[in-house]
Amino acid sequence: MVSTRHNTEGSSNPSDPVAAQLEAIAAKLEAMDALKADMAAMKRQMAAKDKAPFGTGRMDDNDSGFSNYSRRPFHKIEFPTFSGGDPRGWILKAEKYFCFYNTMDEEKVDVAAIHLEGDALDFYSWIAAEQDITYWDELVSAIQKHYGPPEFQNPDEYLCSVKQTGSVHEYRQEFTRRSARVSQWPDHCLLGVFLNGLKEELKSDVRIHKPRTVYKAVNLSLEYESKLKNTRPEKKPFNPTHLRPDAKPFSPNSQPSSLATYPKQEPKTTNRLTDAEKQARYLKGECFRCGAKYGPGHRCQAGTLKLLAAEDENEEDEEIEPQETTEETAEISLHAILGRPHPTTMKVHGKLQQTEVLILVDGGSTHNFISEVLVNEMKLETQLIEPFGVQTGNGDVIRCGRICKNLTIQVGELKINQDFHPFSLGGADLVLGVQWLSTLNTVQANWREMFMIFTIEGKKYKFLGTYTRKRKGGAEERSNEEAQAELEILFGQQLDPLGQPVVACMGVVGQN
Repeated sequence: MVSTRHNTEGSSNPSDPVAAQLEAIAAKLEAMDALKADMAAMKRQMAAKDKAPFGTGRMDDNDSGFSNYSRRPFHKIEFPTFSGGDPRGWILKAEKYFCFYNTMDEEKVDVAAIHLEGDALDFYSWIAAEQDITYWDELVSAIQKHYGPPEFQNPDEYLCSVKQTGSVHEYRQEFTRRSARVSQWPDHCLLGVFLNGLKEELKSDVRIHKPRTVYKAVNLSLEYESKLKNTRPEKKPFNPTHLRPDAKPFSPNSQPSSLATYPKQEPKTTNRLTDAEKQARYLKGECFRCGAKYGPGHRCQAGTLKLLAAEDENEEDEEIEPQETTEETAEISLHAILGRPHPTTMKVHGKLQQTEVLILVDGGSTHNFISEVLVNEMKLETQLIEPFGVQTGNGDVIRCGRICKNLTIQVGELKINQDFHPFSLGGADLVLGVQWLSTLNTVQANWREMFMIFTIEGKKYKFLGTYTRKRKGGAEERSNEEAQAELEILFGQQLDPLGQPVVACMGVVGQN
């Protein structure tokens, strides 16, 4: 019995360590499973935190005591100081500071008061003693009333008065400065004020595109402003060295030379005409400048210009460079200007737009001319043309740059349609020159009996001259003294009773 019990106990003892080991292994496995679950939970939590937006500053129970402030980038922001002046910028910065740090409303006034300096601090001390300032809006209102510019006391009215006086960029800055003062303005009202303040040269072009926002209107204004700058002629700055190409800029370090050297000047050669020579050429019908036979359409050859100058001891001789002119030159006789009768001219009566006119038929004038006085009286339309020279009978050249196109004058039954150049005339309202005479074929003229016969389109016409010195209320022949005085002013010459020059003028005469 004893042995049997001993064998039974001996057989059960070896199994006890194995059970203990199994229990230990099972406990470790359970611990590992729990640890694995905790690690998975931590990973999920960390992933959720990474995806979460920037925090609002509130505490989160799952953040292990850390707030969202710990995840902010470190940027230390200083509160702006204010000592006076325009408070708009300081107020804007202060409000951004309060928003960034989530400053409580009851703390804003104290924080702002700490950063007041100078006159602003004195004003706050005075206003705080007068009334209780608890909230930020109360402090802002008091500072704006005290330091705001006078024009901003009524910002709406000030915005409506904005006008463009400079560039579009400057106008945009001024508009932005004023519109920042107003509040709750609709976009279409701001757009209307902006368009109304633009310059007239830009306003209509921008309005055509019907912009819906101020931003679009600004861009259109900048584009049209650039277009206008490109189309306008550029003004070149005055360059004094342009008159002397060899001039060198002044240098403060340059030393003046003891001896100045100048290029040797060749003696000037000028051809003068004495009074006797001029009188001789006049009697021979020769040109004062080149000596060739003078007549309608005459042009001086290149290299034959001569200087006609009065003898003056104080006037230096000037050298005239020969130059060839290709510009068209018209001619008008002195008889047309003075209104004097002459064997080669004839006056006839006619009408221009139901207005009686006195017409001078002159073979000594190359073009047709009309009195400037008549043009102004009848308000005739003139057109600008390329200026050309009108050479008078005494050799002077006067510039002419206007024309009256397709004027119809009626002489009896004949209607004449021609172009006329406005000019200062005396004794006649219009001059029919070679420009019209050349359109006629054969002309029979008797200047003594004052008539001319010609044929146009198979029909024969006869002009009968008149000795009338003026038309009713129109051009009048000038007296000798008036005509001579006017020509002396016009040409700068003294004239004889026939209207011919007797003393040369100063400078170049008749240079085309």
